[in-house]
Amino acid sequence: MFSGTLPTEIGNLRKVRELWFFNMGLSGKIPTEIGLLYDVEFLRLESNKFTGKIPEEIYNNVRLNKLYLSNNALTGTLSSNVKKLVDIKEVALKTNLLTGPIPDDFSNLKSLSEYLLTTINDM
Repeated sequence: MFSGTLPTEIGNLRKVRELWFFNMGLSGKIPTEIGLLYDVEFLRLESNKFTGKIPEEIYNNVRLNKLYLSNNALTGTLSSNVKKLVDIKEVALKTNLLTGPIPDDFSNLKSLSEYLLTTINDM
């Protein structure tokens, strides 16, 4: 297992289609540069120790169809900018420290076939 943070240079990988950092022991905040991965379709950052809010920039990845952020310590609310992810098919956010309501825009994601939002506080 690795340790450390996800470097901001991650944004330089603009042509990557899949990014897997599953159970790598990474911590800290997810860098905002994650929003520069314009061609990413599968983003798997689950089972790490990420903290802080889900960066708004993540919703710039409009080709994203699978987003796995479960089993971290992410806080805050789920942004209404989720509506930008028109091709999203799977979202996994369970076992984080997220709070607040699920945005109404979440129900408008017509491609969404699977979502895991269990153990989200006050939702």
